[in-house]
Order: sequence, then C-alpha cells, then structure tokens
Amino acid sequence: MHSQKEDHLLRLMRTIRQLASRIGSEISVPLEARLSLSLNDYQALLVLSEGAAYPSQLTTHLSMPAPSVSRLIDHLVGSGWVTRSLDPDDMRKLRLEMTHAGREVFEQARNTARAMVLERYERLDPQTIENAFEAVTRLKAEMEAAYV
Repeated sequence: MHSQKEDHLLRLMRTIRQLASRIGSEISVPLEARLSLSLNDYQALLVLSEGAAYPSQLTTHLSMPAPSVSRLIDHLVGSGWVTRSLDPDDMRKLRLEMTHAGREVFEQARNTARAMVLERYERLDPQTIENAFEAVTRLKAEMEAAYV
C-alpha cells in the first residue's frame, strides 16, 4: 500500500516534469527560429556559462548519457561556440570553454528566453513563483542530503 507521502512525491515529480517540458517547449521555438539553437544547445551553454568546464559536468547537469553529451559537444564545437582542449593540469581530461561567438549566441538566447518567459507568464503571481522556488529548492537540498 502506498503512503500519502509517496503519492504526493510522485505527483510532484510528474508536475515538475510537465512544467519543465512545457517551458522548454515554449522556449525552444523562438531559440530555433531566431538563433538556430536547440534547447539542448542552450542548456549546455548555460551550464558552461556558470563555470562548468568538463564533459562530465555537462552529463551531470543536463542529466544526459555521456554519448549524447559527446555528440552535443561535437555540435557545439562544430558551430564555433565551444572549444575543446586538454586540461593543462590533467592531460587525461578534456576542458571545454565557450568562444566569443558562443558567449554572444548564449547572451542572445538568454535574452530571447527571458523575453518569452516574461511575456508568456507575466500574469503569474510573483509570490506564488517565489514560494514555489523556495519549496523546490528546499526539497532538492533535502533529497541531495539524503543521498550523500
């Protein structure tokens, strides 16, 4: 028999996945149309802009399997948005870095995504958004602490 806590957690997970999918779909349309940038491209550039420098960090942050991340990196390098080089501190590791063109396309993409979100969701109550963010952030921290 399932407990109420389990049922709520499963419903919460489904709701978060649905929200993420909906927002991702809505963001991907203008990114593709204006910048020929996929949602995965944008998310990878976002992670790199936040300081990630290694393929394994992209794998973790994007929750994608390593072969998919490898193909994504190949695409980003081929587009001129990212460079790939050996890490000078550990020659066994590949280091990723956004190029000037990558930073430019990322800034355009971030501005496009922000504009879409502001336009689409401007009627949402700011307090509801803040409360939801705080609750999900606390839940994430608790879940991470439980699996340490």
